[in-house]
Amino acid sequence: MTSVERPECPYIFTADFFRQLVKYLGKSPRHIRSWWKWEEFAKQYPNLRSDIEKYLEEATTGDPASAAVKMVRYFGSSREWAERMIEQTQVGDYAWAAYEMVCYYGSPREWAEKVIENAKTCDLALVAAAMARNCGSSREWAERIIERTQEWASAWAAADMARYCGSSREWAEGVIEQAETGGEPAVNMVRYCGSSREWAEKVIENAKTGDIAHAALDMARYCGSSREWAQEIVARVRA
Repeated sequence: MTSVERPECPYIFTADFFRQLVKYLGKSPRHIRSWWKWEEFAKQYPNLRSDIEKYLEEATTGDPASAAVKMVRYFGSSREWAERMIEQTQVGDYAWAAYEMVCYYGSPREWAEKVIENAKTCDLALVAAAMARNCGSSREWAERIIERTQEWASAWAAADMARYCGSSREWAEGVIEQAETGGEPAVNMVRYCGSSREWAEKVIENAKTGDIAHAALDMARYCGSSREWAQEIVARVRA
């Protein structure tokens, strides 16, 4: 190991970071090109796997959990190592990393659900819906996670649960109303789940965040709302 300063673990892993990491680990980064991603990095430096694993284990910034998933895919790191990494990290989007481990690398669904339940810094609503849609998690479990979150993503997750996973329309509408965001999830509820146009218009009128104007225009385009109503919403947003 050299005396080169340890680079901070980033959220996005670029060729520039790979250069810094390789130099920190005592090797020459001269081969690394500006367009390199994980695949090219692993092909050039397969013998650095254990050193990179140790670096990620000690990371306190960025998204080391997503890097652990890449290590499994491209460096051949063990599933068990990645699972330990994801369990231990307190930064980054480790809930999504757990979901990817179930989807692509054979990690147990129950393990990922525990990671997601205990997560404090991640986008839980969307990952819970993805677990229900793609990994066999129960609808009831996903609904509990979504109800726990009070953010824009909960509205999108609720609409997806109603559309793809059998959640009741009434439950999804309640979550979307509480989120007070955007309106596009409400548009999708009208288009795909049988919600009334009047309900969605009210949601859009009461929204405090998100692309409210776009949702209003989509209601006029796809759901039969009047052009005058949509124009009024757009004018209010742009005022």
